[in-house]
Amino acid sequence: MYDAPCGAMVWTQRFITDIRQQVPRFRYHGIDVVAHVVEANKAKFARDPLTEIHIGDMTSDPIPEGFDMILSRDALQHLTFKQIHGALRRFAESDAAWTVIGHYPTTTTNRNLDTAGTNHFDINLQAPPFNLKPDEILVENKQVHQATDHAKHLAVFKKGSLMANTDWASMELKIFGRVVTTAPVSIKVPVEVGAMQVAVDSGAGGTSAAKSASQQAVGGGGGGGRGAVSGRPITGTFDST
Repeated sequence: MYDAPCGAMVWTQRFITDIRQQVPRFRYHGIDVVAHVVEANKAKFARDPLTEIHIGDMTSDPIPEGFDMILSRDALQHLTFKQIHGALRRFAESDAAWTVIGHYPTTTTNRNLDTAGTNHFDINLQAPPFNLKPDEILVENKQVHQATDHAKHLAVFKKGSLMANTDWASMELKIFGRVVTTAPVSIKVPVEVGAMQVAVDSGAGGTSAAKSASQQAVGGGGGGGRGAVSGRPITGTFDST
């Protein structure tokens, strides 16, 4: 799995542990643009050969091949529209079987930040200027956000659909005032994989998540891709603070 960005990995360590109870060879690759965060995470997982953390910019760096899933859970809402466009293009250009992005579908208007990281907004990927068309939308932690009526969801895209089903020219005209994509990116033919479900419940101690991903292996097995998922459902919990 490719986690962009990994952040401080507060909940991720528990998540990885739970996944590996069922898939011992589960591989995790996290990137973050903040150097001291990356170094702290590297130290935390120094003895874990299946977990890699590196400096990386999700808005500009190409995603390496071979990942079953890209997860970008709490990131785009802290970026400017131009940076969000860059991240979405990187996701769309990848060969990952699934792309899962944090999404607030009840937000009526997206707000362009003056500077990334100084504030945030509840991003609606289906609203202008993005107008994305997820293959599926899953509730993540409705109870946590119901007080503000901005229930957090996860927008799920199958391999190839983010590139093929997005009106990039329209998005770029709204964000840049011109079309900036010079040529379409070649995407391999999408493959059908088993259902992926992500559900999160809120408890007294914080947010818990139960993840059941990919009932059919994508690049799995001895020579499979990074983050390969076994042919059986994955379930696990983690706390988010």
